[in-house]
Amino acid sequence: CRGRFASLLFHGWYLRRRAAGSTIRRRAAGGAGSATMDILKAFRLIAPEFDAIKDKQVKNYICLFSPMVSREKFGQQYTLAMAYYVAHKMKMHGLSGNEDDARTNAAVNMGVASYSEGGTSISYANPASSGSTDTDAELILTVYGIEYMRILRSCIISAVI
Repeated sequence: CRGRFASLLFHGWYLRRRAAGSTIRRRAAGGAGSATMDILKAFRLIAPEFDAIKDKQVKNYICLFSPMVSREKFGQQYTLAMAYYVAHKMKMHGLSGNEDDARTNAAVNMGVASYSEGGTSISYANPASSGSTDTDAELILTVYGIEYMRILRSCIISAVI
């Protein structure tokens, strides 16, 4: 997740440690790999519908979306927030393997509220028009997004004047 430069730095560190004859305990020390593994464990607990998805693909999603979730904003809740956010994004991408999700995913993403066959009538919903922001409008489409927003709201400290 950290890029090529960090990889080169780690490689240099590894060679120095190996030459000294010691073992590497990077994950036990709380390195970047440890955080990804903790998020993956939380993801597996909260989103069993993605059990068919391989860990490597989930880790790729974790790396892809980690810049979008603030470690400072969530503090101790960061791991859980990341797990819910990744589950939300994977659900929106239709990766759950659930046939009902695959059929309705296009309708949800297009904002289709209802449709009828005889006379061809399609109604579109606009969640943003109900007072939600654009970000909230997407997040309220999955249970994972709703839980992410709940955690976000619990971490926000409001200023009282």
